[in-house]
Amino acid sequence: MRFHHRPHEGLRHPVPPKITPSPNRMWAALVAVTGYVSVSLSGSDYLELPPVR
Repeated sequence: MRFHHRPHEGLRHPVPPKITPSPNRMWAALVAVTGYVSVSLSGSDYLELPPVR
């Protein structure tokens, strides 16, 4: 999706606050600090996900 690669005015990076990051860059910056845990989805979890276009 193009949305995830475009700068978003609602996001601010804590270190260089004048930079407007894209959602992907913000996610990468926060994952670098907090880490990431992969969780497997069950069959009932898939039913709760939004439909794919």
